[in-house]
Amino acid sequence: MGMKDPLPTFTAFVERIRDTHPNFGHLHVIEDWQRTTGTNPNDENDTHSNEPLRKIWGNRPYIAAGGFDRASANSTVQKHGGLIAFGRHFIANVSTIFHFDHRIWF
Repeated sequence: MGMKDPLPTFTAFVERIRDTHPNFGHLHVIEDWQRTTGTNPNDENDTHSNEPLRKIWGNRPYIAAGGFDRASANSTVQKHGGLIAFGRHFIANVSTIFHFDHRIWF
């Protein structure tokens, strides 16, 4: 987003949603593509990490998107839970689910 330190803005936003709308369906967050592709180490102190948002949101449905492949999606779900969105991959190739199931592609 180009903000020097986006965490104060987004943590306040997520806290406000959590507190004022307890039945809110889910939180859908775009992850840093460098983090999901492994070119940037997963550092919780990094200002581009979404870990604080996950912690604020708690056990509610959390959807992460942004550059995941099969391996990074699996490891993220095993570590944090939640769901992974594959918008770009799926739109470009509707057989993505077949490829995942048969370990052909990602």
